[in-house]
Amino acid sequence: MTVGSLRAMFSFFTMLRIDVDEDDLSSMNRNYHLVPLIGLF
Repeated sequence: MTVGSLRAMFSFFTMLRIDVDEDDLSSMNRNYHLVPLIGLF
């Protein structure tokens, strides 16, 4: 679990505006199993 993947998921699935880059998005794709954690938020 990386901070970049969580940052990208928070930016993608919530209304929070967080600056993410392409590395964060690719990390999000590799760690997509963490999506339920964002859903709990």
